[in-house]
Amino acid sequence: MSSTTLSRGNVLEQFVIGPTLTPAALTTASTQSLQSFPISGLKSTDIVTLLQFNGNQTSNISVTNADVVSDNSLTLQFQNTSGAATAITPATGTYFIKVHRVEGPVPTNAA
Repeated sequence: MSSTTLSRGNVLEQFVIGPTLTPAALTTASTQSLQSFPISGLKSTDIVTLLQFNGNQTSNISVTNADVVSDNSLTLQFQNTSGAATAITPATGTYFIKVHRVEGPVPTNAA
């Protein structure tokens, strides 16, 4: 793995992964749900961004956040934007995630 002389949150690697995920239903209208998925190789220091779902996402579902809170575990936050009181399940399939792997601790400022 490459390295720099400044150990201040430099991005060492950027890559895209495409895990197949099966999210659980969101049962209440206008709510959000944090859901975790096992993804081997993710590190708690990785910064992740959801790029897109490969296909048609379920109507009235949005993905509002992506995070890695512990090693090997991806967390996505789904939102049910419908006003209906019926359960809605996000689509099962490939979710493309961009991973930024940083070197050393991420600084708290830009100084």
